Amino acid sequence: MSKKSLTRALQQLAKGAVVVGALAIHGGAQVPAGWIVTANPPYRTAGCCGGLGGVRLTDPIHGTSLALVGLSGDLSGRQIPSSPGELGAGVDGILLRERDQALVCGKTVVGGPLELHVLQLTGTTVTAEQVVPLSLPTPSSGRVTPVFEVAPDAILVDIDWVDAAGVSLPLQAIVNLATGQMSILPLPPRIAAIAATPDGDEVWVALPAAPGAGEVNLFAVPLSGAAPRLVTQVEGFGAMAIHPNGRVYMADLWSFASEVRELDPLTGAVRTTSSVSFATNNVAFDPATGDLLVTTVPVGFSGSELLRVDVATGAQQMLLRSQTRWLQLRANPRPYGVDSPAANRYRWAPWASPSGLPRLGTAYEMRLDTTPAGAPGVLLVAAARAPSTVRFEGIELVLDPFAFFAVGGMPATGRRTLPMPSAPALAGQTVFFQTVHVDAGGLGASNGLEVTIML
Repeated sequence: MSKKSLTRALQQLAKGAVVVGALAIHGGAQVPAGWIVTANPPYRTAGCCGGLGGVRLTDPIHGTSLALVGLSGDLSGRQIPSSPGELGAGVDGILLRERDQALVCGKTVVGGPLELHVLQLTGTTVTAEQVVPLSLPTPSSGRVTPVFEVAPDAILVDIDWVDAAGVSLPLQAIVNLATGQMSILPLPPRIAAIAATPDGDEVWVALPAAPGAGEVNLFAVPLSGAAPRLVTQVEGFGAMAIHPNGRVYMADLWSFASEVRELDPLTGAVRTTSSVSFATNNVAFDPATGDLLVTTVPVGFSGSELLRVDVATGAQQMLLRSQTRWLQLRANPRPYGVDSPAANRYRWAPWASPSGLPRLGTAYEMRLDTTPAGAPGVLLVAAARAPSTVRFEGIELVLDPFAFFAVGGMPATGRRTLPMPSAPALAGQTVFFQTVHVDAGGLGASNGLEVTIML
């Protein structure tokens, strides 16, 4: 469907009906909104079989899982190592670049150079690949894992470089995808776990409290350059995810019968939210539902599982049973751009909506975080983002300035439910929202919210 057709359809919003579409994996570019990317380097387990590597896209609603095709040889993971316990060359860590949602892949190597690969997709086919070599000597073996995009095209990576003598030299660095420049960070080499806060302001790092100790110290490292602060000391873990509400969810890495634990950094309280019967590989949050996504390795099974865990009840749902170590979610909905505060600040809430994912034929509840108070506003919708910075009366418009519409009011509570009738003709289309408010400080506006409607 053309942008012009979508714009005409959006005009129906002003008549009280939200026009939406359903996701089609075979249409459009990059990872579909709301879908999960999983990846795994090939490996061999003692007493069992081997697991091929590769990258898959999984629909969290219907369980559809499709393998990427067209991966280059050193990413495809087609060759299983000959010795138990070994990893072969393949994808080792994934993230989505903010500006275009391109897939950034790290890599495990055996006797080859350490590199990052930036993949452009059409459906499940890799249509373009950019190789970003790291300025390190070719190791005997090693891996580079992308962790977080700290600035446009600047990726924080975790590296384990093994020399010819078998000595491991772990380090962390910032890699510029555009220039290939690498800046090594002054962090302790042995990090138990590392994760970024949802607002992107800090990176949290778990370090062993002492050599051989079972506890870790959890530090918050501001990306502004301010001094790191010690958050707390807890029993050791190997993977973590930070919820927008500030709570940290921790899981054991390569420890059978793992527990998923919740840490309240304000009080230091820790509670077990769920017990996972297998070794935990990685964890991530689905901001639309508030659930934790967990990859595991079952005992005696050469593949892995992708689980959805309700952190409130501990209930688990298996989404995928395949080779799965790393995971990355393309969040849907997804805030973007900057807000324009007045007396109050208006920002799309990054935590879960009670209605869950924005699905065809449902009533989706939009949630706006207003601080310290709030004022009623107008809800705007468009078929596209603003192509560049557009300022009007002191606010930044993040919608297409030539094709946006007012679709009604936004209450001072920051909550509004939008009915979404079935409209298959708009399958897979994305719409963009922004609110504008008048309060005691004058004219203010929210940032943008990108919403793709799923089946």
